[in-house]
Amino acid sequence: MYNIAMIQQKSAKLLFLLQLGKACSDLEHSIAHMMHMQKMFRLLIADLASTVPYDQDLAEEHKKYVDSMVHQAKEYLSTQQQHKAEQVV
Repeated sequence: MYNIAMIQQKSAKLLFLLQLGKACSDLEHSIAHMMHMQKMFRLLIADLASTVPYDQDLAEEHKKYVDSMVHQAKEYLSTQQQHKAEQVV
């Protein structure tokens, strides 16, 4: 699950970068993908097994990174939506 989460984190970042300047619905899809990544990392961090095959502290760092990506993406989306609304008026 950790390896899958790592691969999906990288793909989420690429997907977001590719969506910059595109339709708001595409950005919303990117944000939804990143929010799924947050859940995966939360599950990895919360694993109560005595030993896990990954570093939970590193999983926490990746979750924080995804958190910042989501925050940036939401801010960017808000700016795009505001800009789009201003063009309509």
